[in-house]
Amino acid sequence: MSKFAGTHSNEDLVGGFKLKSDLFLIKKNTRNLTMLFSGDDECVPVYHAEQYKKKIPNAKIIIYKSKNGHFNVPTFPEIVKMIKWDVRN
Repeated sequence: MSKFAGTHSNEDLVGGFKLKSDLFLIKKNTRNLTMLFSGDDECVPVYHAEQYKKKIPNAKIIIYKSKNGHFNVPTFPEIVKMIKWDVRN
């Protein structure tokens, strides 16, 4: 789970992380960043996608209508396909 710009103040971040307001290191250390969001995710709401896009303009954002909340799915063929494509290229 991530906490962006002070959202989810009551959120338990045990095992998660808190993002700094400056995402310079992410921009610096990634050349092909794809961020995935689920429309029914209560942990990382879809509106965070726009906040990330402002901070990391070269990031590709993909929003799925539903991935059973916080990507609580038994399989995720879309991400497997992305990884295989990335490895080949």
